[in-house]
Amino acid sequence: MKMQALPLNPNLGRRMASAATLVAIAGIGYFGHHTGWSLPAWNPGEREEASPGPGVKKQGATPDRAKVEFPSSEAVRKSGITVVPVEERSMVETVAASGSVTYDQRHVSRLSARASGTVWSVEKHWGDAVRKGEVLAIVEAVEIGKLKADFLNHMVLVETRAETLRIINSMSSSMPQARLREAHFQLREAKIRLANAEQTLVNMGIPLRLAEFQPLSDDERTRKIQFLGLPDSLASRLDAEETTTNLVPIIAPFDGIVIGRDIGVGEWTEPSRTLFEVADVTSMWLKLDVAKEDAGRIRLGQPVQFRGDGMVGDVDCSISWISTEVNEDTRTLQVRAEVANPEVAEPGSPAVQRMLRANTFGVARIRVRESAAALAVPRECLQSDVSGDLVFVRESERLFRAVPVEVGLSDGQFVEISGELLPGTEVARKGSHVLKSQFVLRRLGADD
Repeated sequence: MKMQALPLNPNLGRRMASAATLVAIAGIGYFGHHTGWSLPAWNPGEREEASPGPGVKKQGATPDRAKVEFPSSEAVRKSGITVVPVEERSMVETVAASGSVTYDQRHVSRLSARASGTVWSVEKHWGDAVRKGEVLAIVEAVEIGKLKADFLNHMVLVETRAETLRIINSMSSSMPQARLREAHFQLREAKIRLANAEQTLVNMGIPLRLAEFQPLSDDERTRKIQFLGLPDSLASRLDAEETTTNLVPIIAPFDGIVIGRDIGVGEWTEPSRTLFEVADVTSMWLKLDVAKEDAGRIRLGQPVQFRGDGMVGDVDCSISWISTEVNEDTRTLQVRAEVANPEVAEPGSPAVQRMLRANTFGVARIRVRESAAALAVPRECLQSDVSGDLVFVRESERLFRAVPVEVGLSDGQFVEISGELLPGTEVARKGSHVLKSQFVLRRLGADD
């Protein structure tokens, strides 16, 4: 059966062409409205090699799809794009950590009396500066008096046994050998007991030396041991007839400051009770809490700058200890730095204060990496897409080109970059995100 073709309606064809024209006009208007009618020129069909442009090392051909070209300089200005040069600068990357100042626990001493007794006098108070060997307080302990008496008795016993042995030796021809051996043994026994008595007094805080007592008479020995360990300035004011021999001083073990005091005259005290706390404040500890994500970048010896609350300047130190665990509660890594505590002169006062005070909080910056001469751009210049990081190099007043870079150090404001760029190359800063948008759109269009 032979089919007959229907005649084409000329009005229908004209209506379809008109509709297509309207759709195209609407599409152009929509696109122009959203690009501010400053559409960069670009030809997706061009694939020929082009020059890399000024300030870019020639690494082979760069396709034109990496270019974003504006119709005019005015269009660039209206887009808000500004440029800055790639510069060579010293770069330091730091990790921020909160921290606090504490006393160096190796130079903090908690002092108590060596024997139970009554507090006889208090020489130093909270906040006082002390020197090594200074008396902080004096305790009257009956045990001390007994030990002093034992020491003097053992001295006399040694001297008596030595004299006995001398006499026996002079009569050795008529003296039985057993008696001679017994005299030797008794002298040795007396010397051992004297040495023990001497060491016991030293352990109790009495700075006694046997050699200083041996040439003295009995009366001189009694007077010397009565106030032994007390400073001459104090002993000279005491009446030997009325003052007990039971006194034992509490001595500062090093130069420092009294940071704790729990003692009063007339109180009963025991060795288990802490009476004074002394700290050397010339060196302090910084305890820093590093975020878990930064923990792997911390190393011993890394430089640290710390500024505490209320401090005028920074103090410099370095990491001296890193914890082997992350805190269960804060999920931070604790590290420690030792810092010399700078002196601060008080105006109009001879007193010297220290800058760092215990329990002060502050912020530290740990230097984890640095470069003396790095190529860097402001962080705003850096953009990224699926292929990595990039910047937009200005090749002319209207033309920008996307150049891939490798990111290195960052100090918060500037970022180190490496790749094809040279110092002085102008790259987009403000408005670089506009160029990235156009770059991505064009690449997607070229892939289609």
